[in-house]
Amino acid sequence: MSNGARGIFEELSNGTAVETVRLGDNAATDGVGPKKMTEGYAYIMPLRGYVNLGCYQGGLLDAALAARKRRRDPA
Repeated sequence: MSNGARGIFEELSNGTAVETVRLGDNAATDGVGPKKMTEGYAYIMPLRGYVNLGCYQGGLLDAALAARKRRRDPA
């Protein structure tokens, strides 16, 4: 993962973040353990023309959508 993303994972996991390289997937996963779907939170997959970033668990979309709406609405 990038240094910025790695720093966020380290902070959120109290220093217990684990980065696992997945050669079969051509990706790297960050999470709290080596298990991809149950302990992994996000992945980075470099491809030929771009980099794919994703999350295994999803996120709190209500909070993210509310933040976007506040930015668009002039107050």
